[in-house]
Amino acid sequence: MEHVKSVLEASVDYYYPNHPEPEVKPGDMGEVSDGYHTFNELYRYRMLYNAAFFNLLARNGQVEVCKSRRHSDGEKCFGSDDWFIVMAILPTGQVSNHYESKYWDLFDVPERETAFEYDGHTPNEAADRLEKYLKLPRRGMTFEKALEQLKLGRKIKRIDWGKKYICMFIVESDVNILMVDTGQKVASNWNPTEHDIMSNDWEIAG
Repeated sequence: MEHVKSVLEASVDYYYPNHPEPEVKPGDMGEVSDGYHTFNELYRYRMLYNAAFFNLLARNGQVEVCKSRRHSDGEKCFGSDDWFIVMAILPTGQVSNHYESKYWDLFDVPERETAFEYDGHTPNEAADRLEKYLKLPRRGMTFEKALEQLKLGRKIKRIDWGKKYICMFIVESDVNILMVDTGQKVASNWNPTEHDIMSNDWEIAG
């Protein structure tokens, strides 16, 4: 309840400093319910879903993500050490959210001294950008899907690998997985990195 109240008050005060004070009885807001969920529950869900999403973006490395206790102008979030901001620069535009510092460790994303420069997006614009991002065509296969293709005898590669690809061949029951660089005309044994495993930009090589 106090979390919801503080989030709303801080957000409104920051973006709309001359807003009229709402006529809400102290302590009521967090437990207001639509019959299924209270504000407290919904804000907690939003924070956890957001953390899971941002963490996945950071692991994949395809989108710039950060967290910071200061906005891009160097000012503390809402003028306090009690808040931080998380931001992502999606192909469809920038999105961001503020959270209380007690949730800092849930966001396993790169930390910056100051956040990315704010582009002025509103909550509705951020929501539109997220929806457009979800509707983008997939860039490629997951690592698991790529391995299935490799087992079928196909060559696989990540989208930005250029002239490199992965192939597999079996000699007397020994499985060999090689990275072949057709540009350098060399081949070497290959083991996937954590980044390779977490990425979804795999494709079948030509």
